[in-house]
Amino acid sequence: AAMTIPTLLNKYQMKVFETAFKKQYSVFQNAINYTVLENGISECYIYYPEGDWAYSFVKTDCNQLKNSLISLLHLQLYDREHDKEYQLTSKNDVIANGGKTVNGNCAYDNIAATYDSYFTKDGAFILFSRTDGVNNGPFIILDVNGRKGPNKWGYDVFFMTLSKRDRSGSLEQKIYLTDEYCSLAEKGGRLPRTILQNKDVTEAGDFGWFWK
Repeated sequence: AAMTIPTLLNKYQMKVFETAFKKQYSVFQNAINYTVLENGISECYIYYPEGDWAYSFVKTDCNQLKNSLISLLHLQLYDREHDKEYQLTSKNDVIANGGKTVNGNCAYDNIAATYDSYFTKDGAFILFSRTDGVNNGPFIILDVNGRKGPNKWGYDVFFMTLSKRDRSGSLEQKIYLTDEYCSLAEKGGRLPRTILQNKDVTEAGDFGWFWK
């Protein structure tokens, strides 16, 4: 019994994180869909140019999209600068401790340190990357339970981006919240796609050709 109880508690906690992620993902994606269809704000995404392995950014509407989402979701600005307890594990530490990354070239640490942070009415964090830099695209960090622990990638914290084209270069009107271009998961954690596909664990194949 002593060995079984911790396992059951861990599975229960992961199920709680999974349910919370699916809820927040659905709310956020629906808000994006509404903004694109009703307001015509659609030029904020990452895509693979046809015949190219490196992704590119389109950032014309990113500020408008961000402001629309803040309004629709009633997000409140969060002052992370004075919250020294809220820390996320660095990419190198994630990999060194058995975690995985979709794309090891993504500047996860720099992006996470320069996010504009907002919290939802139910206590989740939504962190928007600042898209004013040359290499800064529309990246999103979603923390389903805010300051509460464990604050671990692939458990309660998920790294995603906005995509409008698939790898073949075909244009899609819809903007997708996806982990296809950049994401990471600490050991035992799961990628967003793993949860949305109702898989129990993140498998090597879930990381595409970038995984390390």
